[in-house]
Amino acid sequence: MRKFKGWTIPGHDIPEGARDVSPGAEETIDVISGEYRIYQLKDGHRFSTDDVLVAWYATENSPQANRILDLGSGIGSVALMVAWRRPRTKVVTVEAQDVSIACARKSWALNGLS
Repeated sequence: MRKFKGWTIPGHDIPEGARDVSPGAEETIDVISGEYRIYQLKDGHRFSTDDVLVAWYATENSPQANRILDLGSGIGSVALMVAWRRPRTKVVTVEAQDVSIACARKSWALNGLS
């Protein structure tokens, strides 16, 4: 992995422990934080700067939190960024849409998370 000032440069390498999970015809795999990747629908919900801001705000303002709940987590973008910034924090997500849950589960598997 390539590093810059202790941070992994986005777009380089797949994290250790990651499983090979191929994207479906309607999905892409994109860089989200450091070495973490996310599955997204080509023509559906995709992460945005709002998600980045929420994840940053949560981790900056709750540095001692050992559990975080993400309600309406969608494809899991905020949860993935929180998990990347706070690797010892337990992240729980709740989502109602099956298509979003499928993308989130693939992303967790790809990044070696459970």
